[in-house]
Amino acid sequence: MDTHSFKDIDRRSLVMAGSILVFVLFTIVWSLNTAMHYMLRQDAFSSGMEWARFIEQRLEINPQQEQSKAIEQAVQNLLTNKTGLGARDDMFEDIFDLGKIYHVDIFDHAGNRLIQYGAYDPERRRRAAHHHMSGHEISHAGAAQTGHAGAHNHAAVVDHSAHMAEGSGHAGHAPAAHDDRLAHDPTEEKAGFNVPPHDAGVDVSSSFIARIAENRYHRIALFDGETENHPILRAEVFHPIAIGAQTYGVIRVLVDLTDRKAHYQNVLGLGSIVVLLIAWLAIAVPYLIWRKGLLEKKRADEKAHFLASHDCLTGLANRRQFYETAKAYWTRKGNQGHSACAIHYIDVDHFKETNDTLGHDVGDLLLSAVANRLSTVCGEGDLLARLGGDEFAILQRNVADENDARMRAEEIVAVFRAPFFVKNLQLVSTVSVGFAVSGIHSDCFDDMTKHADIALYSVKRAGRNGCAGFSAGMSDELAERSHIERLLHDAISGDGFELNFQPQHRATDLAISGFEALLRLRDENGDLVSPDKFIPVAEQSNLIHQIGEWVVQHSIHAAMQWPEHVRLAINVSTKEFNNPNLVDTLKDALDHTGIDPARIEIEITESLMLEFNEQNLQTLDAIRALGIAIVMDDFGTGYSSLSSLWNFQFDKVKIDRSFVQGYSKQEQRVADVIRTIRSLGNAMNISVTAEGVETEEQLAMLQQIGVDELQGFYFAKPMSEADVLVALSDRASSTAHKAEPRTIADAVPA
Repeated sequence: MDTHSFKDIDRRSLVMAGSILVFVLFTIVWSLNTAMHYMLRQDAFSSGMEWARFIEQRLEINPQQEQSKAIEQAVQNLLTNKTGLGARDDMFEDIFDLGKIYHVDIFDHAGNRLIQYGAYDPERRRRAAHHHMSGHEISHAGAAQTGHAGAHNHAAVVDHSAHMAEGSGHAGHAPAAHDDRLAHDPTEEKAGFNVPPHDAGVDVSSSFIARIAENRYHRIALFDGETENHPILRAEVFHPIAIGAQTYGVIRVLVDLTDRKAHYQNVLGLGSIVVLLIAWLAIAVPYLIWRKGLLEKKRADEKAHFLASHDCLTGLANRRQFYETAKAYWTRKGNQGHSACAIHYIDVDHFKETNDTLGHDVGDLLLSAVANRLSTVCGEGDLLARLGGDEFAILQRNVADENDARMRAEEIVAVFRAPFFVKNLQLVSTVSVGFAVSGIHSDCFDDMTKHADIALYSVKRAGRNGCAGFSAGMSDELAERSHIERLLHDAISGDGFELNFQPQHRATDLAISGFEALLRLRDENGDLVSPDKFIPVAEQSNLIHQIGEWVVQHSIHAAMQWPEHVRLAINVSTKEFNNPNLVDTLKDALDHTGIDPARIEIEITESLMLEFNEQNLQTLDAIRALGIAIVMDDFGTGYSSLSSLWNFQFDKVKIDRSFVQGYSKQEQRVADVIRTIRSLGNAMNISVTAEGVETEEQLAMLQQIGVDELQGFYFAKPMSEADVLVALSDRASSTAHKAEPRTIADAVPA
């Protein structure tokens, strides 16, 4: 995932999370507001109905009288204190002192007001609230009613008809609250009634009251907005006065809900904060977890991309990244008219010897120091890369001419004249540099890289520690290389390779124990092309994998015609060993021919062990798992290290031919070295083969030391597949005439 994709996803996720949070917040506010209004209605209905019934119970209505007369008489008795419950004002004062009720009306069934009492008084409400907090209550009769009002009136709200039937002796209906007031219609005051001046702001029409009495339902409505006559929030509760099937009047109670609203707002506000916090956590925690996972994936993707495009040891761009960047710049240069560029190939001189003698840890530190030093000579916009091993490259941008590139190459060489200090060791490590400039040395990117490579090899052949640009004098080498590459392509497509086999002999009786397969390539004239020339070209042109597969298949097929005790050795180059299909190719050849895997040996060079890593070890283990033996070739050369034998349990080592051929000049010293290798092989249960045997003196020395196998021109030169069959046949027929092994022990120095 690139940075822009991540930002887009992150932006979308934030918008989505914010939208969800806003929606949740809106839902919470709406739900809490709805809940608050519901509770306020419940509270108003409870309080209003409680005091309406309290008043109703003080009205002694005579059912025998006509409706209007009965209610008027009851109210008159209430006003004249005939009920024995105290003065009218005292009763209403007790009601108002609770702080919720601020106005009471009693109407007859026709809607005529018989009595009204009270007016909105903010000071009274505040005093009542203070007294209520202090435990003040009304008379014990009112308190008794208050104590049971909640449960009783809650049931009345749920089912008004049941309440009316049970509490008042009639059924009723409670419609939804709505402001159903009619236009102002002044009430008629009955003569003889002591009715105080009423507050016109709390009046209702007689027809509205008559409808409530006729329909016999309770009604409650909420009203917002503080005025001179009303508090901020109030409720009107209407309660019909009924006995049996007869309705006598209506009691209206105005309830002040300001304090209750403030209380509910405080409680629900706190609750909303808690719910909002929970909702925020419910959204934020999964989002943070998801975002953490996204960040981890982004970091993993970036790390994977970095590892895929950079060298793990030095942190520089790797081979693939270098060529992709260089080719992209080349393309832009051609399309947009950019200035020329140059490619510098850099090899660290004699690094393998340093790595072998001082160890891989010192070698790795030296490579890191080389990378740091190279970075000091890179210009702005230049790309520095490690191509592998001790090979580095620099893409120099904005090159004016060839001299500009040459000055950079000379600067690279000069900066390595100063020694390195690694693990308290002073190391002098020089470099060889070959370069090519676009538009001057080539007009094709691929040709430019080849030309820089040719220039580098030219410097190395000249003695290293220098630099050179590609020149016309190197064209012959390039032509030869192109010619060889064409021969390789033709040989692959036309089955033009040949296999020769050089015999290996047991040192004890000189019997043939196996053959080493050697690849041969001929030119158009039928002349052999040296492997030292075509193998490097095959590796550099990435043809080595196809060639290696051909060798495996054809050599194993040829070995099927040999006696079962004769083994086959196949060479695998370092680059060929990195072929991911190598193990499958070997397995397919074994399955196809049915040959015993114990007859097959795979020879690898010690140089491969310099790049020994987990992947190489897995490949070696996979080959051995097939039953194939692993042989270390060229043992004892400048690349060798005893650590190679500890990294992997080899089945055999082949002493390099340079030791055997040096016997004539330093007999005792060479014999001691070979004897040491033989002792090491015995100690580690590793078979030892000596290559390059060409004289009887060398043969005798090796037999006396006790190596296991011998190979060289003394016995035979590499031969064709047909000659191998003849040699095996001749060897079999002559074995019966041999009485004893062929040894020349006298040739070995004391």
